Amino acid sequence: IDITLAEDTRSSLKRLGVLKADVDSLASLLVNGLEKRSAAQTSMLSDSLTLFFGSWLHKLCNGLEIAPGVQTKDKVYVLYAGGDDLLIIASWDVMPYLAQRIAGDFALFTGQNPGVHLSAGLVLAGGKEPLYAAVENADDELNKAKQKGQPKPEKNAISFLGKRQPWATFRQIIEWQEKLVALRNGGAPSSLLTTLLTIYAQYRQDRGEIPGIKARGEEGRYQAETLFLGPWLWKMIYSLARIAQSKGVTGEIDELQQELLKKGGLERVSISARWAQFLTRE
Repeated sequence: IDITLAEDTRSSLKRLGVLKADVDSLASLLVNGLEKRSAAQTSMLSDSLTLFFGSWLHKLCNGLEIAPGVQTKDKVYVLYAGGDDLLIIASWDVMPYLAQRIAGDFALFTGQNPGVHLSAGLVLAGGKEPLYAAVENADDELNKAKQKGQPKPEKNAISFLGKRQPWATFRQIIEWQEKLVALRNGGAPSSLLTTLLTIYAQYRQDRGEIPGIKARGEEGRYQAETLFLGPWLWKMIYSLARIAQSKGVTGEIDELQQELLKKGGLERVSISARWAQFLTRE
């Protein structure tokens, strides 16, 4: 991939974002979601999807502010959008915001119908990577988001940086990425982001999620939620306390620690931390 979009980013990381998305379970929607399943209703549904993917999506990608301070003008190229799916390339730092905005706008377009939603796969591609390979990787991430091949797949999600998250929690990932970047820009050490990724890796080891490593710890409770108690917990408390004391960001670090102790918080913050690393690297 050798496109100027990869150069037009807010960080020193020069990559393209490649996004694939489509409507979840469209065949089931056509069969079971229409009251009478008449030719007229089917045609109206098809026209409605074309209105969103073929019209509004292009407007969204052609100069609108999709989040505070995040513009799409001259940063997004729609390779394909029509029917019920899309393929987009853009400056990588714009793409997560664009993906979230597309999913949110589609939810509004469908009247917040819980049975009509979309999933997406987003990858970062380097300058020497063939576009077709990046598209194939994005397709793999889309399948991960849809939990393709699983007995009872849960869709309505995005896979980004190799991690699957429902759209609702992806908003939290965006928020924590912004908080972590603000902490770094405010003087917190770069080791903060590395520490968060190390804590998450330790957590996975303690749970026995790494092949060949035996689990260390047990399930416990914290504020009415299940929490896995293991060496990762003490490492987190010690490491974050040192960062808070050395940089005078105790309040922010306390908030971060509470987020890590929530269900799914470690994985969410690990995605935010990796994203923040890309944005703040020199």
